[in-house]
Amino acid sequence: MSFQLSREQFRTMILYDWKIGLTYKHSHARLVQAWREQASSDHTVFNWFHEFQRDNFNVQDAPLLGRPSTSVNEQTIDAVRKIIEDVPHSTYQQIENILGISSTAINSIIHDYLNLRKV
Repeated sequence: MSFQLSREQFRTMILYDWKIGLTYKHSHARLVQAWREQASSDHTVFNWFHEFQRDNFNVQDAPLLGRPSTSVNEQTIDAVRKIIEDVPHSTYQQIENILGISSTAINSIIHDYLNLRKV
């Protein structure tokens, strides 16, 4: 797939599925069928269904507390994307050694920014 969807876009699809009365399992299956490894996890879909049932329909990320990240930026996101495209079976350790950033930052980039489930 040549483009990546944002977490907010996936959440909007989950909200739609919730609104039309699908179960979270059926919603997750539809996401996996359409988006494969980019799809939100089963647990994430479950959590969002729970939020919608509590009348929380805000699909935007909540502001993060604490010190702002310095190693997660456009440059490192692009670098991680390129490494994964060039060597699809790269490990966290290999990416960490190449870029000199923490595995926590790599995890955030892979899951939060690139919307990938596995590396």
